[in-house]
Amino acid sequence: MPLFRTSVPPQPKPESPVLLFRDLKRDPSVKFLWGHQEKTLDSYFANYLQARDVAIELPTGTGKTLVGLLIAEYRCRALDERVAFLCSTRQLCAQVVRLAKKYGIPTSLLVGRQAEYDPASFAKYQQGNAIAVTTYSGIFNSHPKINDPHVLVCDDAHSADSFVSSMWTLRISRYEHEAAFMAVVNFLEAVLPENLTHRIQNFDGNALSRSSLDLISTLRFMMNSRLCATLYRAWSKTPNSSIRGELFRHTSNPAPFTARPTVWRCARSFLPRLVTNPLRTHGSISTCQPR
Repeated sequence: MPLFRTSVPPQPKPESPVLLFRDLKRDPSVKFLWGHQEKTLDSYFANYLQARDVAIELPTGTGKTLVGLLIAEYRCRALDERVAFLCSTRQLCAQVVRLAKKYGIPTSLLVGRQAEYDPASFAKYQQGNAIAVTTYSGIFNSHPKINDPHVLVCDDAHSADSFVSSMWTLRISRYEHEAAFMAVVNFLEAVLPENLTHRIQNFDGNALSRSSLDLISTLRFMMNSRLCATLYRAWSKTPNSSIRGELFRHTSNPAPFTARPTVWRCARSFLPRLVTNPLRTHGSISTCQPR
């Protein structure tokens, strides 16, 4: 028995994602990369390693997960980066972790309540010794615990839209905040179609009134810069700090905000939503280089 505890020697840095695959301690059932996987990885390594945002499109069932995991593990080992692998559901996260185990790629499953993340698993992610596998909602929330990744790998990236946009979307319901709802109606009455204004003012809860939906002209909305001040007064206690921070940052000069939103409305609620989400300034995203 040694008298002193010795540190584990660092792993050699892989030369490329494809060569990394050959060195992994894989399950015997995982024998080789398919041709299109190898070509995709070689193209990424040769042309897009330093790119900020990269999208890889492959048909269903052709091994996208392995491609994403190899890119993530390569960046962990070769570039000493912290990587988070995002999925839309917990079930998909668990599936990715099972596949990663077969591939010989270390991962940390971080799903559920953030306060209940396994400390050892979270530490492995922070030290860059494992890829964090979590849901989109685990990153796109007002106070994410995984708040400093260098790289995000987004599985089925199209499914992230609702998670991302919800952070910068307000719903002003006439049932919950009738005074605020009617204040916005009165403010925008000049730009609302007459038939929709009539349905709002004479709303009786019937199916026709509930189903009416329309998009307020973004150009007309941009001309009403005072709307931000109205929303500020009406929504100063919104629980979503991401919305509050982005919306109210411009209350002294609201014009910059009004240049970006789109507003959906129906007889029951208004839905102001940013056209371009300010992800570049969001804590978990601002630290990322590639995605």
